[in-house]
Amino acid sequence: DDIFYLKRTEVEESMGHAKVYQWDDDTALITAARNGHLAVVEVLLENFEDALKESRAGEDDPWMKTQIEKGMPDAYSHQTAARAASMSRTLCKEAAKNMLSDKSNKPSKREIQTIVEMQDRLDQILDLLELYESC
Repeated sequence: DDIFYLKRTEVEESMGHAKVYQWDDDTALITAARNGHLAVVEVLLENFEDALKESRAGEDDPWMKTQIEKGMPDAYSHQTAARAASMSRTLCKEAAKNMLSDKSNKPSKREIQTIVEMQDRLDQILDLLELYESC
């Protein structure tokens, strides 16, 4: 396996029995894609990081809890870098829409520019991942 991939083990004890869960934590590529770090995604892909590698977060993962709260019920399913970036893009669009619809607290030009730049990076990441996934 690659060096950018971790597993996490959790043990749940109940009535004298232990149930062991093995969660696949996010890869460096998934984390970079989710957070819109285009340069990091490029470096990882150039160094043969697997664009199709999946992770599965546990119920205690704060990112996944946010996805569930935002109405993405399949957030606990397996994540790839493209899926993580796509979910971030959706949340970014929602944030922009909410900011613009709030008449009492108009966003600054800088705040709008920051969101637009993040959306652009996520789009570039999605295009890049699509290219690598098709190879």
